[in-house]
Amino acid sequence: MTSLCLIVALLVAPIGPLTRAASALTADDKARAEATALEAKFKFKAEDYSGAAKLFLQAFAVSHAPALLYNAARAFEEAGKLKQARAAFEQYLTVRGVTAAGRHDAKTKITALNKRIDAAAATAATAKQAAAGVAGSKGAATAKAAPQATTAAPQATTATPQARTGAAAVAPTTTATTARQATPNDGGTHTRLTWGLLGGGGTLTLIGLLMMASGAKAQTTANETTKWGAEGAKAAYLSASDSASATWGAGFLLMLAGASAAGWGVVRWRGESASRARVTWTPALLRNQGPGDAVPGLLVGGHF
Repeated sequence: MTSLCLIVALLVAPIGPLTRAASALTADDKARAEATALEAKFKFKAEDYSGAAKLFLQAFAVSHAPALLYNAARAFEEAGKLKQARAAFEQYLTVRGVTAAGRHDAKTKITALNKRIDAAAATAATAKQAAAGVAGSKGAATAKAAPQATTAAPQATTATPQARTGAAAVAPTTTATTARQATPNDGGTHTRLTWGLLGGGGTLTLIGLLMMASGAKAQTTANETTKWGAEGAKAAYLSASDSASATWGAGFLLMLAGASAAGWGVVRWRGESASRARVTWTPALLRNQGPGDAVPGLLVGGHF
């Protein structure tokens, strides 16, 4: 909440003298820095966060005002450029004139950004391992299919004596037909866990997106309807903004959890489909098939 209050104060406050160090600037430099910062604020309000970050950095390069660097870091964060936001906050800590409250707020932001960056890296690693697991499952299916095709040759060869001696030649055909019909009922369908992950993950993702949209809309409404200068305007704005941020944050977490669950469900679905294709010609394998045998490649990555 401290960071939110600070950025709101920076975005709403009118452009004035930027820092005590700014007094050493020429009149043209001060005017240019203030004009650039004002344009950056308009872009931030219009949700052009990348453009706002660029302009805040340009204004900071002229005036060296800590507030402008902080605003640039927040703009990077809103744009989803987490590493650039972290670098800007770290640079902010080295600037002269930063208050103790500002340092505390920046450190809190850096800690939160580190967690988000680590989580994103872990998600990317999980997806990569899952993809490798599916590829391994397909390779195993191909390798097992080769010996099965080879053993089919003697069966075809033994059919010739039966035809010559007048024996019932329909026996092999009947057996093959029975095996093929039994396969779909022996385990060809997807598991309940897979269906649950797909359905539940998709539902959570949709709810999370709706909550994020609701939070963003509430924040925009607070920005546009607040009458600054009226009594209690700032307190009302902060309350509405905190509520909007909480809604957006909860939606983001739900969306992330739902997307992860749905992604796992997709991986299981593909693995089970590959397993079903493998046992189509060998229904006898189903007797030894356990829950972990559907996607053997995923067991190596530890995601099953």
